[in-house]
Amino acid sequence: MKKLICLFFVAMVALGAKAYDFEGRLKALYHDLPAEFGRGLSITEVTYDGENVVYNYIIDEGLIMFEAIESQSGMFHDVFVAENISAKDPTVIEVRDACIAEGKGIKHHFAGSKSGKTFDVVLTHDELK
Repeated sequence: MKKLICLFFVAMVALGAKAYDFEGRLKALYHDLPAEFGRGLSITEVTYDGENVVYNYIIDEGLIMFEAIESQSGMFHDVFVAENISAKDPTVIEVRDACIAEGKGIKHHFAGSKSGKTFDVVLTHDELK
């Protein structure tokens, strides 16, 4: 009987637990965007698509060739994984921990300012752990 009561209590707590409010928290955390991420690269907004937190970047193709950034997507992936795992910034830690807890990933979406070309660097839930 004790086990049944414990299981019932755990189920009630789990059902009552509120999911992380990705959209609301991202708006609050990243209210100061857009911002330059580097010469010719700007981060415009951070959104949530239901499966991933999405960092949206614009590549200024007047300054940088789209292909130059796209060709480095593997390097970007490795850097983004390392930055999330070893993060010291409270905002990065909060977003990473929420993604881990909710089974979500992080996507970095890059778009060319003139060509409209895009590519994504995706960090899966498992890579964030």
